[in-house]
Amino acid sequence: MAAKHFNYAWLLPLLERPRAHVAKDLQGSLNSLSLKQPPAPEEVLLRELVATALSSEDRWASLAATWLETGFPLDPGLVKGIEQGIRLKKWERPTRHRLFRIVHRYRSA
Repeated sequence: MAAKHFNYAWLLPLLERPRAHVAKDLQGSLNSLSLKQPPAPEEVLLRELVATALSSEDRWASLAATWLETGFPLDPGLVKGIEQGIRLKKWERPTRHRLFRIVHRYRSA
């Protein structure tokens, strides 16, 4: 169960790292953020980190797209958020196109 006492926005810099590295060493990745009170690894859901990025500005959505392109699992909730962001032109065109392709592959599978 994810903790409710922290904001995933503080964890967005984790997306600057390769997904496999963060998943393999979540504790080390969290420690590297130099947060005053980092959450425990068992409290962090990487899916919520990706969802937060997709509800944010282009930079973070683009980094989330990179994680999705490298195998981070999509689910219907993430797809819905991506499709809404695309419709609203929430991100810059290159990011929207990348996310559109990701959703298209998901729906075609």
